[in-house]
Amino acid sequence: MTNPTTILPWLSIAVSLIAVYGFYNQRRAHAVDQGRKQQEIIQLKADLDRAFVKLHTLEESAKNTDSDIVGLSRDVKYILASLERIERKLEAKE
Repeated sequence: MTNPTTILPWLSIAVSLIAVYGFYNQRRAHAVDQGRKQQEIIQLKADLDRAFVKLHTLEESAKNTDSDIVGLSRDVKYILASLERIERKLEAKE
């Protein structure tokens, strides 16, 4: 039979290696989790930047649309005034 005093150091080394391996795996899992969270934050920031650009583009488009509507309104008023003048001329000729 083997002497317990010779097995005990080897058993102690094995338990220590298992503990170090468990600690290493825990640190690795934590690092992977942190990396995943960091990537999500980076992606959210990129999405926010794209949304800001789209919002700015829509605001500019709305400004252009507002000025286009004002121009169309003036054109419609001019056309209505012209039609009224033509109508008065036609009524005068009858």
